[in-house]
Amino acid sequence: MPKDKNNVKMIKSLRRRIVLIVTLTAGFVVVIALAAIMAMTYNNAYVGIHQTLTHAIKDGPTDTILYNIGKKAPDGDDAEGQVTFTYEEYRPCAVYIVDDYGNVLTSNEALVTMDDSIKGYAIGYALASSDDEGFISDAGLFFCRSYNAEGTVLAFVDATGFAAQMRSIGITLAVIAVLIIVALFLLSVLLARMVTRPVQQAWEQQAKFIADASHELKTPLTVLIANNEIMLSHPEFTAQERSVWLEGSKTEAAHMKGLIEDMLTLARGEQAERLDPKDMPLVDMTALVERASLAFEAVAFERGVSVDEDIMPGISIHGDEQELERLTKTLIDNAVKYADENGHVLVHLGRDRNGHATLSVNNSGAPIPKEDIAHVFDRFWRSDAARSRGTEAGGYGLGLSIAKNIADNHGAKMSVTSSSEKGTTFWVEF
Repeated sequence: MPKDKNNVKMIKSLRRRIVLIVTLTAGFVVVIALAAIMAMTYNNAYVGIHQTLTHAIKDGPTDTILYNIGKKAPDGDDAEGQVTFTYEEYRPCAVYIVDDYGNVLTSNEALVTMDDSIKGYAIGYALASSDDEGFISDAGLFFCRSYNAEGTVLAFVDATGFAAQMRSIGITLAVIAVLIIVALFLLSVLLARMVTRPVQQAWEQQAKFIADASHELKTPLTVLIANNEIMLSHPEFTAQERSVWLEGSKTEAAHMKGLIEDMLTLARGEQAERLDPKDMPLVDMTALVERASLAFEAVAFERGVSVDEDIMPGISIHGDEQELERLTKTLIDNAVKYADENGHVLVHLGRDRNGHATLSVNNSGAPIPKEDIAHVFDRFWRSDAARSRGTEAGGYGLGLSIAKNIADNHGAKMSVTSSSEKGTTFWVEF
């Protein structure tokens, strides 16, 4: 059956929305997480620069920094809680003591030098800054400011290496973010297909159901209209002559009534709240299957079909007795209809190796084609053989769908096997 273009558009639109929502939501979380990692990395990297500037400001323009890290000096000798590092061993830091006009009074330029053009700008920036510590982006320097009796103490650390490190980390995190978002996008596409597949199947089944129902109702309605037109166009017909057309209308009306009742039964079964079978009353399946099998002996006899029974006594299950009886009768009726001439039907009720009740109905005859097995429980499905026999043999194509729905509502598994050697068997495992 061709797909409805509107349904296809709706499915595609739904998929796009799911992909957009999942990608944006997950992408936002990823970006926030990586931004937090970047912020923590920046903060951790800046700690070393901050310590350098702080100690440089404290010690002034000297050739060493006294940095307290423990009780042992690098050579293993005891120390007074301090370890001595030279600037070269730690981080180059230019330190200046300047007056209020920015004139350099003292510096450590013998160890760390700065270009005069940059030095003047950096000192002026640090003196004018409202903060005692910060970043001079134009000069690529971190600075720190303090005061002592000699004047204003300024310390500068080159930010080139720090900036390169942060840029490298930023690029790496950005690449990771892009890869993660691309992966999330692909996963969201798969997720969207998985999520919308049941919706798409439901729409397709609904469209097929409406088309099939319309097709099934079209024939009896056509016959009814034709019969009425014939009687209206021939007022001279006697009551006996009219009875022929009225009988035909009655038959088609009964067909429509049965079809509509089956459709309502199927709809109610699908919409009904599924109860736990344990909460249902106990049903004597042995007696139920015996009654159902007995009801079809006359029909089977007329068709030359023998019905044999293999029913284990004392089997009871929890369920709805009326629904279980309809399930059983549907399977037996189906087996009798499709058994070959002078064939046989075997109704079996027993228990499997796990002690679960099992109902099976087998009939001899032509097997169901392999390509049709998957559609046996579809609504309005009938095999070609059934269609060729007409409505009486083929039914409405809803019986097995209703039976499958009843089995599902009882937590049972229903299946079918078919072969030319063993015939066709419908299984219900409770």
